[in-house]
Amino acid sequence: MLKFKLVIGMCLVFLILGITCSFAQTAADAKAKAQERIKAMDTNKDGQISKEEFMATCKGTNCNQRFDTLDTNKDGFLTKEEAQANAATAKEKAATARENFKNKAQSGQQPAN
Repeated sequence: MLKFKLVIGMCLVFLILGITCSFAQTAADAKAKAQERIKAMDTNKDGQISKEEFMATCKGTNCNQRFDTLDTNKDGFLTKEEAQANAATAKEKAATARENFKNKAQSGQQPAN
């Protein structure tokens, strides 16, 4: 039984390490991809994305709602500053999610006495 717990514990450790490395590796990639998308959306190259520019490239559902959420100052444009603030918020949410996942995995490693 002890060997079984050790094997399960090691599997969880490797899983956590793999997920952590995966998040770290993709953070830089995500930032680069986001910058590329922003440049592509800014079709008139004025340094900001209008709602029309956003809607022309938006895929999926709730595009109006997503734009309104991203446009924090409600001026009808997405600026670099708003994008950075939204990215920071997303980064915080991802860190919280990773921490929650790690805590759940660690609690599963504790012996039940």
